[in-house]
Amino acid sequence: MTVCIATISNAGHIVGASDRMLTVGGLISFAPPVPKVDQLTNSIAVLYSGETALHAEVMHRLFPQVGEEIGKHPDKWVSVVWAATRYRDTYLYVREKRAEAAILAPQGLTYDTFHARSAQMSQQLVEELRRQLADYAARPPGDGCAAIVAGVDAGGPYLFRIDNGSLSDETTLGFATIGNGGVNADYELMLAGYSPKKSPDEALIHTYVAKRRAEVAPYVGPETDMFVIGPAPGTFSRLPDVWLASLDPIYRRMRRTEARGFETATKDTQKLLDRVAAERAKLAPPTQQAPESSAATPPAPPPGPAPEPPPTSNDGP
Repeated sequence: MTVCIATISNAGHIVGASDRMLTVGGLISFAPPVPKVDQLTNSIAVLYSGETALHAEVMHRLFPQVGEEIGKHPDKWVSVVWAATRYRDTYLYVREKRAEAAILAPQGLTYDTFHARSAQMSQQLVEELRRQLADYAARPPGDGCAAIVAGVDAGGPYLFRIDNGSLSDETTLGFATIGNGGVNADYELMLAGYSPKKSPDEALIHTYVAKRRAEVAPYVGPETDMFVIGPAPGTFSRLPDVWLASLDPIYRRMRRTEARGFETATKDTQKLLDRVAAERAKLAPPTQQAPESSAATPPAPPPGPAPEPPPTSNDGP
């Protein structure tokens, strides 16, 4: 119940935007004054949607892994693909532990004991527990969570999308969206022909416009947070409020221009219809006709009299 967007520019920048809607328990959404952008390093950011508590637990386990990686290789920038893969793996681990607590623990089982004892258990119970575990994995409470891992490392800018543990590389596409407002943002970016060939200023305004367009979706908040990374690693910075305040009138002017353009197009269309009506008025009035294909089939001739039955005789041979 949110929207998060990230794009890549041709200069190697990452531009990100999100609202502030949080989801609790899969049912309650509210917008506290807290950005939905987690800074994983000073070169990698994580935007998220879905169950807030689940994402928070994933990040709680992920931060120490990132710190350990930096400690091992202090002179090497953390790889964005490594961070995205670790988020995915950590998410799957947390989801598995939650499923174990919700489904197996009431039966006095863990994953290990379930696999070890399944041969001695009722086949019906084993199948039912497996079904529940599969359903939980497909749709955990609150539908789980999705995330965009966006950043710049020694290889350049990268975008990765994780949706309930499924990882996809969106770098070539040049943009990634999540949340129920993501469909609206996708349409906006696709209609604009967005690609990684866009300039930094185009990336900034397209990302902002996509976020604003997504606000028509249910539970997408009007608050906007944005950040920029790149083109060099270690350059994460949040856009200050004064920048966002300056983007709003630009967006409003664009909307007014669109409205005037549509009004002009509507008038031109009316002129076209008037010309068509005038041309038709010059023609003879139409007469009512039935299409040839619908002509009735002539009825079949009535049958002739029934034939006389053959003579019969009671006489013997």
